[in-house]
Amino acid sequence: MDQGNKKGPLGRWDFDTQEEYSDYMNNKEALPKAAFQYGIKMSEGRKTRRFKETNEKAELDRQWKKISAIIEKRKKMEADGVEVKRPKY
Repeated sequence: MDQGNKKGPLGRWDFDTQEEYSDYMNNKEALPKAAFQYGIKMSEGRKTRRFKETNEKAELDRQWKKISAIIEKRKKMEADGVEVKRPKY
């Protein structure tokens, strides 16, 4: 499979003088291809996953709702006469 029409990186022979080539090499910025493939690289890491801001009060409120739902469910089961599993401490 010949891809002769594909232009490769510039080499020393593509410039007229050594000074032009050295200027080109000094101004060339090296970037890894994987940085663009997998996400934007930032100082605090890659930004590939969505990060939701959660505050502590909302987290505690969700946990309290879950606990309250379990307690209400057990109270309802006891009122109906169903035996409820109790943890042994």
